[in-house]
Amino acid sequence: AVTRHPGLRVVGMEGSNLSSVDPGLLARMVKKMEEVQMRSLQVTGQQLEAVMTALCESDSRLKKLAISGNNLSSVDAGLLARAVNMLEEVGMNHTKLTVEQGTAIFTAINQENCKMKQLDISYNNLSSVDAGLLARALNMLQEVNMVSTQLTREQGAAIFIAINQENSKMKKLYISRNNLSSVDAGLLARALNR
Repeated sequence: AVTRHPGLRVVGMEGSNLSSVDPGLLARMVKKMEEVQMRSLQVTGQQLEAVMTALCESDSRLKKLAISGNNLSSVDAGLLARAVNMLEEVGMNHTKLTVEQGTAIFTAINQENCKMKQLDISYNNLSSVDAGLLARALNMLQEVNMVSTQLTREQGAAIFIAINQENSKMKKLYISRNNLSSVDAGLLARALNR
């Protein structure tokens, strides 16, 4: 019924047990919406793969996806990166991303065809993502939440160097609960006064 409803554009399913829903049906529903809230669901890896595959299809209408609180570690890194690259806003905090997934996501954001403007990737360990790759990708986004992502000194410095560049699109950056003590104070000040 949801997949055939012509006026429905937003669906919120937070905290629901969807593990018995057919993966194909779930994927078709998600790609017909403009915004989907899928936080903290009980879903299978097969369902997550089906949803990500559907988001890569040309007829997907989805612009905003909140999939926080779900374990995405079993989703193929390339597929996940392609899927989120098709969206304008992505909320994927507390998703247990792997090093490969983090690297693939930030590589995809650096591509010219990236539609993403807002990313919440907080509470995922990003310490193994290349500092330059991370900084270049963040520079392409308007709003980023990366609270408690275990950033390294090199990553912190690279991010603030990138924000100070003229071509930075960054308007909002939430970066608390990361150790930024080694970032040059002048660099931080210039970034904050941009």
